Amino acid sequence: MDVDDDRPPSPPAPSFVKRSKLRGARSAAGTPALSSEASSSTVGALPNDPSRSSRRAGSSGRTGFQYDDEDDDNQVDGDGGPSGVVRSSSAVVRSKGFDSASKRNRLKGTQSLMPPAAKVGAASNDGSRTILAGALPTSAPTEEESPRPGLAKQSTGWSSKDLLSASAADDAESAEDFIPIRTRRAPAEISRLEQEVYRPMEGAEQLGEEVFMPVYENQEALPDPGPIEDFELLAAGQKRGLSAQPTRLDEPQLRPSGEAPKNSSSSIPAMKEESELPSMHAASTRIAALLESAESALKAHETIFVDSGKSLEALIEEEQKNKQVVSEAGDKEAWFRELEEFIGNVARFLDVKMPLLEAVERDNIAIAAQRTRLVQRARAKDAEDELALFHGIPAISLLPARSQSEDQSAQETMATTFLSEDVDDTPSLDGPALSPTREARRAVAAQRAPGAEYEYEYELAPADRIAYQDARGEVYAQSQKILRDVLAPEFLDPAATIEVAQDDGDGDEQMNGASASESRRRRFHPASLVSRFHAWRERYPEEYMGSWGGLALAGAWEFWCRHEMAEADYLQPARKFSSETGVLELSRFAWHQRIGEYVAGSKVGGDDEAMEAMLGNVIVPRLVALAEGGGFDPWSRKETAAITHLVGEIMKGVDPKAWRYQSLVTAYVAVYRLQISTLMRAVHDLTPVSPPVAIHTSIPTARLSFLERLASLLENLVRWAPLLPESERGDFMLLVDDFLGRGIWPLLVAAKELGSGRITRAILATIPTDVLTPELHSRLSSFASVAP
Repeated sequence: MDVDDDRPPSPPAPSFVKRSKLRGARSAAGTPALSSEASSSTVGALPNDPSRSSRRAGSSGRTGFQYDDEDDDNQVDGDGGPSGVVRSSSAVVRSKGFDSASKRNRLKGTQSLMPPAAKVGAASNDGSRTILAGALPTSAPTEEESPRPGLAKQSTGWSSKDLLSASAADDAESAEDFIPIRTRRAPAEISRLEQEVYRPMEGAEQLGEEVFMPVYENQEALPDPGPIEDFELLAAGQKRGLSAQPTRLDEPQLRPSGEAPKNSSSSIPAMKEESELPSMHAASTRIAALLESAESALKAHETIFVDSGKSLEALIEEEQKNKQVVSEAGDKEAWFRELEEFIGNVARFLDVKMPLLEAVERDNIAIAAQRTRLVQRARAKDAEDELALFHGIPAISLLPARSQSEDQSAQETMATTFLSEDVDDTPSLDGPALSPTREARRAVAAQRAPGAEYEYEYELAPADRIAYQDARGEVYAQSQKILRDVLAPEFLDPAATIEVAQDDGDGDEQMNGASASESRRRRFHPASLVSRFHAWRERYPEEYMGSWGGLALAGAWEFWCRHEMAEADYLQPARKFSSETGVLELSRFAWHQRIGEYVAGSKVGGDDEAMEAMLGNVIVPRLVALAEGGGFDPWSRKETAAITHLVGEIMKGVDPKAWRYQSLVTAYVAVYRLQISTLMRAVHDLTPVSPPVAIHTSIPTARLSFLERLASLLENLVRWAPLLPESERGDFMLLVDDFLGRGIWPLLVAAKELGSGRITRAILATIPTDVLTPELHSRLSSFASVAP
């Protein structure tokens, strides 16, 4: 049975046998029979059989061997012999199915290993080993048709197993049937490659050291490459491939019983004999898909490249921004450190100069109070002289008494000898109503005829005027001495300016409210306070807004504002500070102009509140101190006009509901309330210390003159009505009603026949109707209509 027809070719063998050895062994025999010399090295023989001599005699039908009487010269040398036949002298061992080229190629290098049960052949002198009968593969040579001419068919009933398993006892007879064949460079022991190849065989015992190969006719012997020791070159798949190749041991005769073949058709996929050639459409479709994939990959790479470029640009831009931010932060920190240092210097400067300025302010208010006291005393003496004629000498002076604390403070703070004598004497000290002292004063008062508006303005006496001017000069000198030792322009004036030769359009420190011609030649000094705050507002508006820079500037400017106002007289200002009407104008002061220019059109950081803060923190406290210190004369129309005009300007700049403004109005209304209260006590509440004169030619004149004085005081009081906050309007109306209804009305009625109707009509013309109560207004209107 031949099982090799359906098997794939075996791998090439590591060693082969040359044909020259076969020819030499055949020629050495010389006879058709197998010589005993040729079989001397043979350790295996055919099995003992009674008919083996007959089979040797030439009946090859049963044994499969035949004798060839032809000479060796008739054979083709080398590879020219027919395939499938191996000659040894005249004995030819023929194998079935070895005449085809495919089978020859398959059998090239086919190896058979001796089963473990076979005996190992003895080694010859030249190092070769003989083929043992029991070690040959099961597919022994059988009878087949020989393609060679003149060679008859041989057949035998012997199987390959019987022929190869003959007993080794008959060495002489078996030597005549087989020719010993040596392998080239047979290894002394099995190589590691062979161990790996045959290791998966199950049921096989430990192999011996011998390696045997069947030799067939026309088989080409190739040089032995030797054992392969580098197993690291073999991958796991290659090892499995080598072990899966079919060998002669896979035949059913040598496979252990009950064991399935390893390399069955189920484990080895069959090779397809036919396959479809790809069509042009499929190939183009596949190429198009590959091209599309490549294009997609290219686009993805381009997208990544573009994104990377953008990311790099963003990083570079961010780095530049960070560098710029760091640089700006450094410049900002340096600028604010310098500003903080400058503010610290200003604070230390103010700590030294502020006490000197406060002393000048106290002296200025004290001088104004002493002047007002002199004028009010002269007016009170004249009013007492008039009252003594028709009412009697009053028990108290018509001049409100000054508190002891105010008087002591004024005397301590005054730097001059102005008003060193006491002027607060009582009316009884001037004698009776017709005393020489009173008559002399009446003569002087007669020279001051009342004007059309009943203005009884009193001036200081010549000596007092000189003393007053000297006192004012000393105050001015003290004010100038405060900054005499200061040379830095930024400490002399917070809005110090510099002159420029030509128009500098690039200057960023131009005053906002300045005219075009003025701006071309004037710039803020770079070190001035206004210049620094202007730069703060322009460079860092957020910090300026968060810190309320406008209010901070107004707070730092207070010292210079107060210093400038300390030189001015609020009630009788100098010409450079007054308008054409003689009243004080805040717009004439430098601080008011500069702050107005700085905050013009700006509402950030409290700029719109800077002027209000300056008025509320500087001007209002000075005016309140002036009123409380006695520096305001409520009888004077000029002073009343000046102060009401000034309060009106303040009212436009501050909130009328603010407590500072209310305190300002309340302070001046309190001066009127004190004066009216004193008059009411002296005329109506207290009994005169002496009776009036019974008959005197000056009594009618004195009565009307006294009424005119009271009407003038009432008119000055009513001037405050438009400036009153709503919270003070009720008390103010009560004050007017009490003064007019209880103080002036009885005197009007008493002088009805003397011409008091004219005074009544003047009062109704000057007093707003909303100030008078309806009952009082009706009474005055009725009296004015009937009185001459």
